[in-house]
Amino acid sequence: MPEALTDQPVEMAIRDWIEECASTHPDAPALLDISGSTIVSFAELARQTGALAEEFREIGIGRKTRVAVCLVDGPEALIILLSLMSITAVLPIHPTAAVEPVEALVEKLGISVVVGGQRPASAAWKVAEARRLVYVEVESNPSRTGGIRLTPHRAVSAPSRDKAGLDDVALYITTSGTTGSSSIVAITQRSLDRNVATHGALNGYGPGTRAVCVMSFVYAFAYVRASLPMLRFGGAVAVAPGYRFADIRQCCEKFRPTCMAATPTILQKLIADAEARRWQPEPVVLGRFHATGEVIPDTLRPRLRDIFGAVLGTNYGMTEVSPQVAVCHPDDQFAFGAVGKVVSPWLVDTVGDDGAVLPAGSIGRIALRGGYVNKIVGMGKETRFDESGRFLTGDRGYVDETGVLYIAGRADEVINRGGEKIDPKVIERALERDPDVIRAAAFGLPDTRLGQKIIALVILREGATRNAREIRESAGAWITGWGMPERIIVVSEIPSNANGKVSRHELALRFADE
Repeated sequence: MPEALTDQPVEMAIRDWIEECASTHPDAPALLDISGSTIVSFAELARQTGALAEEFREIGIGRKTRVAVCLVDGPEALIILLSLMSITAVLPIHPTAAVEPVEALVEKLGISVVVGGQRPASAAWKVAEARRLVYVEVESNPSRTGGIRLTPHRAVSAPSRDKAGLDDVALYITTSGTTGSSSIVAITQRSLDRNVATHGALNGYGPGTRAVCVMSFVYAFAYVRASLPMLRFGGAVAVAPGYRFADIRQCCEKFRPTCMAATPTILQKLIADAEARRWQPEPVVLGRFHATGEVIPDTLRPRLRDIFGAVLGTNYGMTEVSPQVAVCHPDDQFAFGAVGKVVSPWLVDTVGDDGAVLPAGSIGRIALRGGYVNKIVGMGKETRFDESGRFLTGDRGYVDETGVLYIAGRADEVINRGGEKIDPKVIERALERDPDVIRAAAFGLPDTRLGQKIIALVILREGATRNAREIRESAGAWITGWGMPERIIVVSEIPSNANGKVSRHELALRFADE
């Protein structure tokens, strides 16, 4: 049976929970920069976001406006985002994004306002100028209350001052496209709060929780796992401009964060950096981690325990749905391949290619029902739901008799080698059993004889002396038949996107000539 929360949090709009936290614990810290030198209390957070929201309204931004935000991640950026999300729909844009994709997003969503830095040579600024959109310049100004000055260039026509409600869009998030396709998901205030509140409640966040966020606000992960669940329940967050080991080490010494949520790729980088520098935080500091967004390597949990004395929680979900679908708590002892126990209100079916529901334990397509599904901009419902109204996740797996969900891989990532269907995650897990392999990524490349050939990238531990051939021989104990990679390439890092996810589609393009 699905796991239910003992106390389902009441759904709240962003502005409402910020004001509630400010009323309940006004002097408690809410936001910090990564150095710990700038501290914003909940009372200050409510005051700053409220004042900025009113300034944005005076500029003409309201419920019907669509706003793109292009800022370097940090406390100031999150304050701007929260201010805007409380009154309108926001599209976060990465500062290093190229002009062409930004222009496509602006066109598709009907963006009329761009909020960014001091008119830098960013794609967002260039697109705003070319289209003669309103550009609101954000400038740090310590002499002003809140330390932020807004300078609009041009004015918004026909402003709307209606209050944003729970069913209004708060965020437009572009999915990471880890399987070769990307889409824009419209996340309502209700959907955002369901995800944030459920994650915070399941993990017991509250006053005293101190988190460090290194995830980019271009992705949903940064909101629903790494920052807002702590703030929603009165905890504090140190916001970093991306992952840098020196920043995390400094933050641990000054801020003493208790937890961190990140993708497995980023957590493995943190482990490798800590080992290389022989660094270990004080007890309780970073005592709890949460990982999601991609497959969880078998080695991640024991290595976090060995290096940090920390526990690891995971969950299964996606940008398109809320709240999270399945949860694995740190003390859960599930079998290999499990992503967690299905939680209320979700129900999970595994279906065959003909749409028929398969018996418990049978591998099929993962189909969801019961929860909240966000709209994808420009995509019809019929492409995402089956004839029974179930949401098709694109994953393959099964649910056992106890309600534990197991994922066998992405349906569109399966490698077809000589007619044999091979899950790249199985190859990666086999390679990562080797004591010298920290991380592996497998993907298929076109092959005229077999249809596809298998390439695997591996990162070796510092000081490892074995070569790719020896790693391949070691993997032979776990990989049989067509599953053995034709080539294993030793690399210093595995390329990932801005959210720390590995895109097998991008790897296939990059290594197409190998």
